[in-house]
Amino acid sequence: MSEHVVVLGASGGIGREITRELIARGHAVTAVARDAARLRALAERINAPERLTFIPQDLSDDAGAAALARVLRERGEPVTAVVVALRSAVKSGRLLDRSAADLRAILDRDVVTQFLAARHLLPLLAEGRQEGGHYLLLSGPQASCAWSGYAHVSIAAAALQMLTRALREEAKELPVVVQQLQIGRPVRSETNQDCACPDWIGADEVARRVVELLDRRDTQIPLVEIGAYAPRPASSVQGVRHEAN
Repeated sequence: MSEHVVVLGASGGIGREITRELIARGHAVTAVARDAARLRALAERINAPERLTFIPQDLSDDAGAAALARVLRERGEPVTAVVVALRSAVKSGRLLDRSAADLRAILDRDVVTQFLAARHLLPLLAEGRQEGGHYLLLSGPQASCAWSGYAHVSIAAAALQMLTRALREEAKELPVVVQQLQIGRPVRSETNQDCACPDWIGADEVARRVVELLDRRDTQIPLVEIGAYAPRPASSVQGVRHEAN
């Protein structure tokens, strides 16, 4: 069944692949990102004007998120799903060497922006439907442990995970389900292929999993994982230790 999916962060490496995969599966997509030029380039590459539209919009404040919801309402095409692939660039460094302003900044980018988007788009998803709205957030594995050199990212990721749980609980009053897809390793995409490692998960694989979740509507599980590193067998670990000794 064809749906109208809004992709936030559509111009990023993961967002591009999600947009392509949705279009390939016959869905209509509204691609949203801050940079209008990058959105135009994406639309030209996909070349499906009958199914792909775009809205350049900064979602970092309440006014921007409200403006996006208003434009979507004015278009008059019901939104059936929202995929949030917002990612911010981060620099490595010890947490204790950072300032309070640094930590506030990443919480603003990675958590508050997500809250503002949900605050305005969850009600939009619920309008005019009895059930079936799907709000899917993407996240990395940083919430599972404090990553060396990126503890500030782990703090924001843990906060985002709790935000998702809170949104899911409150959305029980709406005909919308909130779900999170946690990507268990770094993602290789066309934007970082020059420095990506072979064992990173491909953005195309993430995109396929996103579309499968939307198509299957398997929303009973609040947190779905993909691409987690498999633990090494005990025999393998022992063998390495033996050789090292």
